Amino acid sequence: MIRPTFATNILRELRRSHLTVTVIFVCLIAQLLVCSAVSVEADSEVYFSSENVFEIPSKNSSISFGTNGTYEAATLEDGVWSFRNLYIADSRAKDKLNLTISATDCDLTFYSYVRAPYSYGVAVLEWVILRYFISGQGTQVINLGLDPDNGQLDVILDGNFAPRNQDWTKAEDGTLTITGSHSNVTLWYIRNPEPSESDSLLTEHNILLGSTGFFAFIVFLAVIIKKHKSEVRTSFNRINLTSNPEETFGGK
Repeated sequence: MIRPTFATNILRELRRSHLTVTVIFVCLIAQLLVCSAVSVEADSEVYFSSENVFEIPSKNSSISFGTNGTYEAATLEDGVWSFRNLYIADSRAKDKLNLTISATDCDLTFYSYVRAPYSYGVAVLEWVILRYFISGQGTQVINLGLDPDNGQLDVILDGNFAPRNQDWTKAEDGTLTITGSHSNVTLWYIRNPEPSESDSLLTEHNILLGSTGFFAFIVFLAVIIKKHKSEVRTSFNRINLTSNPEETFGGK
């Protein structure tokens, strides 16, 4: 006959084993979910090379890149290629670009771009520089996907800054249209400066000092007024005592 204590120990061990198996199973499921999420994120990026060509048959043009890169989506609609989260290898950039590109009667080749913050005094600027080469004489229409109202867009044609309306125009939404006979074009965007963290702290410090100084001035003014009232009251009492002593002491 099996002792009760021995049977209890067996049940306890079985329960522990069941719990251990459950914990292992849950950990495996969690690991599979994490791996699946990473795989989905990796699969969302499409890799391309310099051999890939994005044709625009309706406009007798094409777009290509001089090196490798990735994007999350690339669609052609009405003769316009839209690239979402585009990254070109060897670029000096942490953030990706959302480009819309169209061309007529020419072929464009894009190389690396620059997108990085730049400190200027207490302000922080952001530069975005994109350069491409042109084969053929045609028109290019490009939108960098940046806020045109919060920065300045310039165009460099064959190494020279070109004034607006001289072989290029800008629409209200920031779309650039480049015309004329050129071999290379550089698009230069500078975002308006934003206060840096140190500048914000300095501003808050100045506000605090100003508020403290104003409060101290109010307290000082209140003390002066109170003291002045006390002196006026004392002087008034002296005048009464001097001018009408009988009424003051209740006698004649």
